[in-house]
Amino acid sequence: MTIVIVRTGFGGDYYVAATGNDTTGNGSALYPWRTIAYALSVIEGSINNPHVIHVAPGTYDSIHTGEKFPLQLKSYITLQGSGDSITILDGLRKKRIIQIDSVISVTVDGFTITRGKGRSVEKDNFGGGIRIRASSFITISNNIITQNWSGSTVGSGAAGGGIDAENSSYLLITKNKIISNSASADNSGGGGIYIWSQNCIVSYNLVKSNWVFGLFWGAGGGLESLSNSIIRNNVFEGNISDCCGGGISCARSELIIRNIIRSDTAGTEFAGFGGGVLIDSPFDNPIVGGGVGNGNIIYDNISMDDGYLPIYKGKGYQLANRSSNTVNARYNYFGDETDPHDTLQVYGKFFIEPYMTVPIVFDTSNLVVVPSPINFDTVAVGSSKTMDITFFNVINSLYDSIRIDNIFCQNSQIEISQHALMLTPAGKYVIGITLSPKSTGYFSDSLLLETNIGEYNIRIEGLIIDSTASAVTEESSLPMEYSLSQSHPNPFNPSTQITYSIPKTIDVTLKVYDVIGREIAVLVNERKPAGEYSVTWDAVGIPTGVYFYRIVAGEYIETKKMVVIR
Repeated sequence: MTIVIVRTGFGGDYYVAATGNDTTGNGSALYPWRTIAYALSVIEGSINNPHVIHVAPGTYDSIHTGEKFPLQLKSYITLQGSGDSITILDGLRKKRIIQIDSVISVTVDGFTITRGKGRSVEKDNFGGGIRIRASSFITISNNIITQNWSGSTVGSGAAGGGIDAENSSYLLITKNKIISNSASADNSGGGGIYIWSQNCIVSYNLVKSNWVFGLFWGAGGGLESLSNSIIRNNVFEGNISDCCGGGISCARSELIIRNIIRSDTAGTEFAGFGGGVLIDSPFDNPIVGGGVGNGNIIYDNISMDDGYLPIYKGKGYQLANRSSNTVNARYNYFGDETDPHDTLQVYGKFFIEPYMTVPIVFDTSNLVVVPSPINFDTVAVGSSKTMDITFFNVINSLYDSIRIDNIFCQNSQIEISQHALMLTPAGKYVIGITLSPKSTGYFSDSLLLETNIGEYNIRIEGLIIDSTASAVTEESSLPMEYSLSQSHPNPFNPSTQITYSIPKTIDVTLKVYDVIGREIAVLVNERKPAGEYSVTWDAVGIPTGVYFYRIVAGEYIETKKMVVIR
């Protein structure tokens, strides 16, 4: 008969060291156990009696310390390393390192998690370093997660080379270095991180040099998310996807803010979509930036052409949207710290304007409101217009809610659908704001928020027009759709004329770029009423070559080519 002794002493703290002994040790600091697996087998935690397993510096693997992977974590237990570079869990490319299944309140902090392998005869090809399933309130923090692999050489799918989290809720992945992990199979996602869970926060991580390969489909070299996640304040750099989303691929209503997304690549095997970020969300509408101070810094990403059929070209070097929804991607900065080059290589439907022309100073607020400012565009006197306003709790914690006690505006022309609400961790809430203007001119006021974490002011603005003015306009004389004509003459020297049409009053920019995406000239940058317009570009001093002119008017974006000859 085997007797298992369940430990509950030592004030909730237990100790493991490479010099310890599972037989003669008792889990104290003086007499530690040798393996984490043994400690987990004899400790039981509860909400009233949580435990911490302190792991001493050293390398823990199956050869030198007899460690048994994967480590099966239990509820209300924290696995605490002594430092991310000196406490090493090494799977020797044989087994997954950590498994978190059907538990609550678990933390993994302060380790190097390396050479894990998410592959088995049961086709469990997910999570080479860490796999999370059907669990909640899980924190993965301050680790180096590197050189892990999930995948299969025959059939099936794979996801999350570094971390795979599915069917779970309230996850915090923060302050980790997630480097050189991979996922590969017939269909693969998330070379670094794969998330299919709810109320997730991915924050302050370095996600670098991860890659994903799928024989038929691969997405998210750094991160693939199919969840309602908040992805904030990370660096995505040098990640690779053989198909889509070199840095990030997302397919739900994620909030992607305050990240640096650079030098990522999509399309090493197929025609790439979204070197930096891919949006592929047919039902929800992710937000990429969306407010002043909440934009992302996005640059030097690449979408490559098809390696086998070059007629299929890479699309969306910085951003790509494969859905029919128009994605809010305002207030991002497309340039590095010294060169605010306006590449704007974007594919699909986005609200891009306004974008930042100087590097972003990231906001530090824990309450994010989108859109911010709240811009009603054009509203006629005597009519009303309602906008949806979304509130996000982006506190870097799984236990802190935001209570908004009062939402109000002192202007009687503004009506608010709800005046108080509660935001759970990583939660969001949508209300309606209605403007019913009484006089013409520029409208400007503030939405005031009183919360348990302070007071907030959100600007409200709009252009109020006379409703009778539009009634006397001959509708037949106004354009019915957006258009951008080919410049004439083309080729030209020294000047050419560009004609465009807009069917409503809207902010319009018309800019000229060279072949590497540098901004050469700004021809239009103002609010225009509906109509047809012509503008002349005088290219005096501009060298011979191919140039592109690009119009952005709300969600309408179009680019055409012209040639300067000398």
